[in-house]
Amino acid sequence: MTTTVESNGSKWAGQAPDPIEVLYDRLHNYPLDPSFEKYGNFIMPQGMGEWHFWGNFLTVSAVFSIKTTERDVIDTLIALIYDNQRRQDYRAARADMLDRDAKSRRRNDARSLGR
Repeated sequence: MTTTVESNGSKWAGQAPDPIEVLYDRLHNYPLDPSFEKYGNFIMPQGMGEWHFWGNFLTVSAVFSIKTTERDVIDTLIALIYDNQRRQDYRAARADMLDRDAKSRRRNDARSLGR
């Protein structure tokens, strides 16, 4: 069983990523960026027991990409991500995103109809 922290936090090229515990803390304190729902919703099973967790935050730039086969890490990240998505600030940002997307689709539909 392994956990690979490919990226975690805003780092210059060559700097080591933050430890996974820092991600746990960020997930408690900052809303995730809901736009990542369009690209796997932060949680992507890879098969053979491996999971990939990736995304960024809405109010602080701290991109993360974690691959793991460790059950305790998988369970912790899933719980923290789902808890984060229930936050009021996350839900408000998600509603705004969906509203913007709907308006954009309506504009594009109107353009394609020649209006």
